Amino acid sequence: MTTAVRDEALVTSLWEAHGAAMFAYALRVIGDRARAEQAVHDALVRAWRTSDRLPEGRLAQRTWLLAAVGEARPRVRSCGFPLLRLRTLTAR
Repeated sequence: MTTAVRDEALVTSLWEAHGAAMFAYALRVIGDRARAEQAVHDALVRAWRTSDRLPEGRLAQRTWLLAAVGEARPRVRSCGFPLLRLRTLTAR
């Protein structure tokens, strides 16, 4: 398996297992749909970049990802860059 395929599989599996909880949490604490999507995007990118330190186990991963969403919240800002749309990960 190539690195690109493995990376895509990681992000897809994290989104499928935890995406709804991540987005619900982000939307609840941020209050804006676009900025919540950006916080989830930032958390998934962080998971991808630090995949070697991502904890094992579904509950530990969810805890880590929700913390990453919370940490991304202060960095969420308006920007002109297109974000990875969460629904594209599930549109297969």
